[in-house]
Amino acid sequence: MQKHYLITGGLGLIGSALANAIDTKTTILTRSTKNKKRLKRKDVKIVVKDLNNISTNDLGGTDVIFHCASTVHNYHVLDDPFIDTHTNIVGTTKLLEACKKLKKKPKIIYLSTFFVYGNTYEKTGKPITEDSPTDPLAIYPATKLCTESIIKLYGKLYNIPYIICRLTNVYGEHEHFDNKKKGALNYLIMQAVLGKELSIYRGGNFFRDYLHVDDLVDALLFL
Repeated sequence: MQKHYLITGGLGLIGSALANAIDTKTTILTRSTKNKKRLKRKDVKIVVKDLNNISTNDLGGTDVIFHCASTVHNYHVLDDPFIDTHTNIVGTTKLLEACKKLKKKPKIIYLSTFFVYGNTYEKTGKPITEDSPTDPLAIYPATKLCTESIIKLYGKLYNIPYIICRLTNVYGEHEHFDNKKKGALNYLIMQAVLGKELSIYRGGNFFRDYLHVDDLVDALLFL
């Protein structure tokens, strides 16, 4: 029997790539359809709804939930520190509350972030693994780590199956070309194409671990 997938944040960089790669019944939950052009499939069901308003009716018959809905590193956190907590923690809790009421519990694949490790590598000098100590340095990764704990708790209490993925820097088609803070790799590529100067920070000792969205999707679909 073919699986039914639900993708929260389904028109984002990762969510839309997942929707295009899945070849069975797929529903997208999104707050806005402004990025609808990212979808290559015509048979995807789009539900326009804030995650905080989700109900069991939105989840009926769902086998797998790719939980992509999230803030993307909140650079205005000092102006509004509640954006991350409301979206990442409260929104996910609403989703879990809806899942626990279902007789057949869907598997949740939650996309977290490697930022939950903070400066662990600098402190230990050892490669980061799933078992490395976490030490978030900002509200965004702190809320992601908190959300991980909430998912684990609901999994234990209500037998909701889950997988947590701590992603590195994801890039690919549809990412920004004009923002060096968000989509930095695409920004640098555009700077090079335009023949502009490429700035190197920290003497070239500033590292990033980039992951192409297509490679990520291939991995997620194996889970």
